[in-house]
Amino acid sequence: MHFRHFIIAWQFLTVILISKHITSSPSDLSRSMTYYSLVGFILGGVLWISWRGLGLIFPAPVVDLLVIAILVVLSGGIHLDGLADTVDGLWGGGDREQALKIMRDAHIGVFGVIALVLVLMAKYLALTHLSHNLKGQVLLGMPAVGRWAMVVVSYYSEYARSGPGLARPFIEHLNWREVVWSSLTGVLILFLTLGVPGFIFLAILGLVSFLCLWYFRTKLGGVTGDCLGAVGELVEVTFLLSVLALQNVIYGERI
Repeated sequence: MHFRHFIIAWQFLTVILISKHITSSPSDLSRSMTYYSLVGFILGGVLWISWRGLGLIFPAPVVDLLVIAILVVLSGGIHLDGLADTVDGLWGGGDREQALKIMRDAHIGVFGVIALVLVLMAKYLALTHLSHNLKGQVLLGMPAVGRWAMVVVSYYSEYARSGPGLARPFIEHLNWREVVWSSLTGVLILFLTLGVPGFIFLAILGLVSFLCLWYFRTKLGGVTGDCLGAVGELVEVTFLLSVLALQNVIYGERI
């Protein structure tokens, strides 16, 4: 593990450039996944600071919307794009080859638009109904768990396409060490932000990740980069909804 691998992860997952001179081999790309949870946590820190600062100016519902927008901008919308392409392919295609062809299309379809609207609405409504006492912790953890899930799904998957693709080096060169370190980072983040109940949410998110993995294997024979982006978005939504559903039971915080 090297700091350059962190830079590779940071520049792949965000629009913020640290160095123009970083070169990366396929093994470097896979090793960078060690830091995916950490990059997510840093993004969560930006969301937390934004939430606190904007809360001094705007009402809470507006702040929640702006926080979601900030995460989209910082990540370049890459995972939302993957979600839209994945849904277009799986819902709008016929067989496996047709679905993969649609997912490669640069244009967004009706199913993709619907998926984007539903996911963004779910995030916004979940945030607006979360207890104020939990919202900061959830914002810290949300980007981390989404990126952790991408690492786990990558490790247990095969690349769905026969030719080259953005996700191929990540999936084919990923080692168990990267998965362990990313997972340990994710566990620590959830424990520090949500305490012991964080393990409950981690179990839920792990289940959702493997359900996505099973579905992609069944439909596509593996995953693509778009699929990984979709997993990240779905896990983030699941995390928000899970905390919202259980906040009264676990933390005594009412909706």
